[in-house]
Amino acid sequence: MEPYDDAMSAACAALQRMIQSSLDMPIEDQPTLDRLLAAHQYHFGDISDWPNDICEILPGEMMSLEPPEIYFLGSLAACRHLRTHQETVPLSCRRASVVLSFCPREMKRIRGQPEVGWKAWFEDLKIRWFTFDVDDPRTYLDDTNTFCQEVGNAWLSSWMDMCCALLKHLKATTQREERGILFHCFGGVNRSSAALCAWLIFRRQLSAEAAVQSLLTARPTLHPWKHRPHVFWALRTWEKNLNSFVRPRIFAAVQEL
Repeated sequence: MEPYDDAMSAACAALQRMIQSSLDMPIEDQPTLDRLLAAHQYHFGDISDWPNDICEILPGEMMSLEPPEIYFLGSLAACRHLRTHQETVPLSCRRASVVLSFCPREMKRIRGQPEVGWKAWFEDLKIRWFTFDVDDPRTYLDDTNTFCQEVGNAWLSSWMDMCCALLKHLKATTQREERGILFHCFGGVNRSSAALCAWLIFRRQLSAEAAVQSLLTARPTLHPWKHRPHVFWALRTWEKNLNSFVRPRIFAAVQEL
């Protein structure tokens, strides 16, 4: 795909600077959710007491879709709190109808999950559930970039699978109201946020910068992709090849299904 040349390095560095600059926001100016999550002590083997971190992401550059789509981002705890979320939001259009999980292995072994299990949990909530198995290692740029690019390619492949599955589902759905889509992984920081950006680039035709800024506007202290340069490369590669490779492959795959 795209090489780690000087132009790519500069583009990736620009995305990193966007994220770093958002971290400088004074505490008093941060959203309530960011302050809540910063103060929480996490037990990473048990999500029982994790706060509900589901957060609506509003694309900065709106492209008209019919029916409209609403995007949510969160950790595994967001799924555990979905019943409360569905019951308390005043409008059905602000409820999740689709959940995309990027941490199926963690979901199987974590304590604090619904007693009925995740499959029955989502079925009871009348939510369509998709899972994508994505590793989340740290990567580092070196002279060869072999491992970094290898992981980046794996993430690109998962985004292709995600877009095919989600687009097929949306095309087959007859409901006309707004559709709520929750992107989540274990912590709601790296895998799910990158997948959401990839969907915004594909579906809304946003630039990588605009997609990332949508995240930072809602969650300025999220700090995604720290020590993960493969994500910046993957997002730039996804954007650069959107019309020449990504969209044609996805639309062809959806038509074949």
